[in-house]
Amino acid sequence: MKNIILLLVFFWAFNALSSIEYDPKFDYQVTQAEVDSNRACFRELETLGCGDPADGAKHFRECVRDVRDTLTENCQKLVSKLYKR
Repeated sequence: MKNIILLLVFFWAFNALSSIEYDPKFDYQVTQAEVDSNRACFRELETLGCGDPADGAKHFRECVRDVRDTLTENCQKLVSKLYKR
């Protein structure tokens, strides 16, 4: 019985590995415009007094929550994706 269970686990693990391999249909290249837009959003947050997320995550999240409505539309979308409202 142990051997059968071990064999089943082995085949299950082998199948799991094959399903998480690279798939080109999920390949996505970030454009320079998207990078610039995201950097501009973090600069905007910095000018509003939120600082850098690496300096203090709790303070940054609280600040983002407080100033979210004053951000540009693109920045609001980015912040919502990253920090789930």
